[in-house]
Amino acid sequence: MTNSFYIKSIKSVNKNNEESKINFINGFNLIHGPSNTGKTLVIKCIDYLLGANNIDGLDSQDYVEMV
Repeated sequence: MTNSFYIKSIKSVNKNNEESKINFINGFNLIHGPSNTGKTLVIKCIDYLLGANNIDGLDSQDYVEMV
């Protein structure tokens, strides 16, 4: 048996109490879209929640949560 995990969802709430949430499936997930729509923020949230410190661009977020 292989131990593994996947990210079910990422939620961030900014300082204006506006919530953004993205759901993932178990398998390949492609994040795409026009410029300046939050793709990089999703990656930065994942990076932060997996242990990175000092992530530029997350200072506008009140908190982030990963399931």
